[in-house]
Amino acid sequence: VTSISGIEEARKIEGIKDIFIDVSPGEIIRPLRSNMGKAGHIIAAAARLEDAEAAVEKALKIIKFDVSQRS
Repeated sequence: VTSISGIEEARKIEGIKDIFIDVSPGEIIRPLRSNMGKAGHIIAAAARLEDAEAAVEKALKIIKFDVSQRS
């Protein structure tokens, strides 16, 4: 991971309750083998499932992980 952006902007989306990022710039993201290996989590709540899902999708479009490939 070289940089992470958009987290604060994504937190302002209606329905987004919290965002947890579990990696930092300089860390290596390995292939996902279990739930514990995720780069982060987005928590959303709304009266309708569709609204919560839409909030998460919007947040996913805003949050950017810039990475470089290892040689």
